[in-house]
Amino acid sequence: MTIDSDLTRLDNCFVDLPDFRDNRDFVERVDRCANAAYEAVSPALETFQGIPTATELVSAEALEGILGSNEDRHNISTGIDMRVITLNDPYNPADDPQGRYIALSDERCVEPREQLSELVLASVRRLFDRDDLALQDTGFIIYPPGSHMGWHTNEKDPGWRVFVNVVKEPGRSFFRYRDPVTKEVVTALDTKHNLRATLIPLGEPVWHAIYSDTIRITMAYRVLDPDLLFLLKRKDPSIRVIQ
Repeated sequence: MTIDSDLTRLDNCFVDLPDFRDNRDFVERVDRCANAAYEAVSPALETFQGIPTATELVSAEALEGILGSNEDRHNISTGIDMRVITLNDPYNPADDPQGRYIALSDERCVEPREQLSELVLASVRRLFDRDDLALQDTGFIIYPPGSHMGWHTNEKDPGWRVFVNVVKEPGRSFFRYRDPVTKEVVTALDTKHNLRATLIPLGEPVWHAIYSDTIRITMAYRVLDPDLLFLLKRKDPSIRVIQ
């Protein structure tokens, strides 16, 4: 399977890639990374408190209200509602003063994440049939039971995103998005292991949100072509790139 990298196409904004589960090495690296993350955040899981109305905040009705308000919900920095744990995040290294996320750091997670990222990069290059692509590490997020990330768009950073997810209990967490063509709100329930690609297109926001009623561990990446990599490196030479 290959994916069209055209950022103006809206008909393939969400792609589920289940075939990676046939790659034993890939799954083992995913599990090793997830296990290290679980050990790192276990103390925080005991005291984590979500929002009782989390399921309402990620509902289609909530999105309709947001669309009518013209709120800027680009990413974490714009104040989207959320309750999660972040791990080894250089862009948000301290706990959010509003209590939206707990920021943790643990060296035990660095090597497993790097080893997983090598295979994710190889998979991405095959999927797009391009050997010149790189990846930006955009997040290591743990969703405890009752956690969520509210509706947002990432529209100021267009391009393809790749997410590797591991959940403790399949079917109790999901990725939800609004199809930019049909305007239908689609809910993709998580299985035990998930590899997904989502497009943040040019000119049309793809609203999306996440909810989890189990432990959900997400490793996130942004796909970079050489031109985009060059621009990002000029802006911030310290960005974490896998190439």
